[in-house]
Amino acid sequence: MENRQRAGKKLLVTTLALGLVITAGSVRAAEGPGGDAVAAALKGDWGQIKLNLRYRWEHVEQDGLKTTDGDPIRLRLGYLTPKFSFFQAYAEFEGNTPVFANDYNDKANGKTDYAVIADPAEGELNQGWLSFTGIPDTTLKVGRQRIIYDNARFIGNVGWRQMEQTYDAVRISNGSVPNLSLDAVYVWNVRTILSKDNNMDSFLANIGYSFDGIGKLVAYGYLLD
Repeated sequence: MENRQRAGKKLLVTTLALGLVITAGSVRAAEGPGGDAVAAALKGDWGQIKLNLRYRWEHVEQDGLKTTDGDPIRLRLGYLTPKFSFFQAYAEFEGNTPVFANDYNDKANGKTDYAVIADPAEGELNQGWLSFTGIPDTTLKVGRQRIIYDNARFIGNVGWRQMEQTYDAVRISNGSVPNLSLDAVYVWNVRTILSKDNNMDSFLANIGYSFDGIGKLVAYGYLLD
């Protein structure tokens, strides 16, 4: 929950978020016909089903705009395949909609006389990628994916909002040297929190070394278009 006030302009934001995350993992066989097959599917023999449900209530007061309340609920539903010859795929749907309170400017509904709650009622493919791990200590991932570097100051998923920011990209990560992480990405599109595409031609590089018991030193270069 958050309350904040900016000098010179009144801006009061109060939020409350409740979340439920379920990843189908190790389960016992269900009783009855077909129970073994159902358990195998949930356990991971046929992949994993992932469910994320988050309800959010937000109240915003801002000078010059109508005070607003919003209570969007977000659903993420994904399926992760098992690995096959070093390949693995993941697809995830994300949808968001208000429940009771929808008098707010979600940046897409045209209600510009209200204060902004940037959680539009949208549905989209949030992630859809294919990975390859056939090279020792290396992961190659292609497609729409979540990318978060360090504290997400420059590159992140904007996890505070309901609709996540994801990247259409090619990413290669290597951890063959102990305590050293190497990560390089080419991004050709960003799917923003407003469910809009932002085409770009950008290269990202992040190198980190962890010192045991001390911290992590990071060097990075983000050539953002």
